[in-house]
Amino acid sequence: MSGLTTRAAVTLYTVYGMPSDFPHEFVCRRYDGRTAEPIDAGEPFARGRTLAEVRRALPAGLYNLGRQPNDDWAIVESWV
Repeated sequence: MSGLTTRAAVTLYTVYGMPSDFPHEFVCRRYDGRTAEPIDAGEPFARGRTLAEVRRALPAGLYNLGRQPNDDWAIVESWV
């Protein structure tokens, strides 16, 4: 297999607090980590009344990247 490289698929989980389409909830959406394209047509992976509820829905073993300075105002944190 020399010369071949394999890139594992990476899923990015982004948690939003009270986004415009769900103004009373926290939601998590999944994105393809290589292309930044939404998975599930942008529909929420998880929804909850609290941040803790949404965090409990995330797969085990993820790393919290926090919030970046240029993130949209509704983004609370992202996980990989």
